[in-house]
Amino acid sequence: MPAHVPAEKRRRPLWQRLLEGVRALTSWIRPPCPYVPPDPPIRWRHRVGRNRERETLRIDRYLLVVVRTHTSMDRVLELLEVVGEGVSLAIKFTVEIGSQFARELVGKLRALGAEEIQWKEACELHWDAIFAAHADGQLAELQKEFDSDIFVIAHGAGYNRARLASTGGRPGAAGLSSHELAPDGTTFVSLLGLSAPEQRTRLCDEARGRDIVIGDLVLDKLVAYLRHRPRFRRELGVGRRKLIVVSSTWGPRSTYATQLKVVTRLVADLSADEYVVALVLHNNIWYGHSKFEVRLHLRNEIQSGLLIIEPGTWQSALVSADLVVGDHGSVTSGYAVGLGLPVLIAADGRAELDPASPYTALHLALPRLDVAKPLREQVDRAIAENCPERWKHHTDRVFALRGEGLKAAANALRSLLDLPLFTANPRVGTMALPSVVERHDVTAHQVVVRTQADGTQRIERHPAILKHAEEFLDSCLVISDLEADPTTRSNAEIVVQAEPLPDDEAAEWIDAQLPTTGLVATATDSGRTLLRFSDGERITVTRGDPYVAAILLHWRRTNVLPHTGGEFVVALGNVTHTVVAS
Repeated sequence: MPAHVPAEKRRRPLWQRLLEGVRALTSWIRPPCPYVPPDPPIRWRHRVGRNRERETLRIDRYLLVVVRTHTSMDRVLELLEVVGEGVSLAIKFTVEIGSQFARELVGKLRALGAEEIQWKEACELHWDAIFAAHADGQLAELQKEFDSDIFVIAHGAGYNRARLASTGGRPGAAGLSSHELAPDGTTFVSLLGLSAPEQRTRLCDEARGRDIVIGDLVLDKLVAYLRHRPRFRRELGVGRRKLIVVSSTWGPRSTYATQLKVVTRLVADLSADEYVVALVLHNNIWYGHSKFEVRLHLRNEIQSGLLIIEPGTWQSALVSADLVVGDHGSVTSGYAVGLGLPVLIAADGRAELDPASPYTALHLALPRLDVAKPLREQVDRAIAENCPERWKHHTDRVFALRGEGLKAAANALRSLLDLPLFTANPRVGTMALPSVVERHDVTAHQVVVRTQADGTQRIERHPAILKHAEEFLDSCLVISDLEADPTTRSNAEIVVQAEPLPDDEAAEWIDAQLPTTGLVATATDSGRTLLRFSDGERITVTRGDPYVAAILLHWRRTNVLPHTGGEFVVALGNVTHTVVAS
């Protein structure tokens, strides 16, 4: 080491001296500065898993929606339509595994175009709030992973079902129990939405103070769409007929489980030209069984005119109803009564309800359908004698904040997201048009002609392939040429061609049906209807519906009444028809 090098430098290692030289050379490029700690993280800026490059908009808040069943998913979607209004809200979904009624749930999310996040991934991200329409231990564990605020609402008309599997074997209403809301002794719910103040008296102690009354946004939506009733009825093809909606919740005490024969009886015994029967099933029936199985169970009823409503479109079907027949489910004992519709209870589900709930008292007070008596009289009486004010004492305790439910629920969630609250009611959400699972034209009817007190005749048609409680005297079997069943065709007394035929083909078609049938009839392209009896008598109808003309003229001839050379008037359902025969 040279002598001019200071002693202190001679003692330093070579690497240390080189490092000092590099620092001296680069000091002019970036002057040294003291360490400054970063600002506290801003919730919408610093987020685990956020992909800034993917996002076009700056996201204000991140909301995680947890769905467990189709029913819970349908309920949260009602609120998600409006909760992000005026802000940039990212809404992601995750499916809580474990429900036996969750089949096809992921597919439903994908059909919506929603982003589904796996449960494990959701636990690794930070969320501004969590939203769900159920409460259980898994939801509690998810909330603890990142300590986010969580908002829970009911997935039906309040909290009324007494289900020991949900409440941990303790009496009380599912959704209000310690087992669900405080599985480790402390509630994990930041806000619990109640449909009425009464539910506070049945709420577990651990969740007291976390509750908020939000009314029922679904009932408010149903009321708002009552003005669309004519449109919904046109979509169902009801016309001037009365629509009888049969509703079933799920479980062993439901309409579907205990009184499915009521569906068959209504379709069979009510005049097809005066009544339409539609069936609304709980999601847990569709996904606990399957759409395929439901269709097979009710194959004959569907072919006899029963309309089975597609899942997800029950609301518009309910708005269309003239009468609801059902059980202790939310659709019958809750929403139908809340809408002011006449209701008949076919299945008594009191054993599945919380005895302390006013909903139970309402269910027990509603009139019953007596399956041992003729159904038409009971149906007509229920419609004629309906008085919604009769149930107001009950519905006021079941549903609070009428007309304010959407605003109250949205503001509850927005408060957790630290977003501005709505000062006016948000715009009501959309309602899907009613849709039918499978629709069939009825091709075989048992027909009776009744003479009214004023001497006029009325035609009543009933589907032929179902067993009728009433024996129709002097009835006849009338089929469309579309009927394929050999036995039904061989027993038919009247066959009517469904579509008009060219005049030259009509006579050939008629001759081909005889002599196996008593009367055949077909409309022609020229606007006439040609009829021929098995004994060779031919009649031309210059005015009148082919079915109506064939039935009326067959009845008049059988009863030895004039059936040609005149004008005849007959009623079919609510429509009066004129038949001119020569």
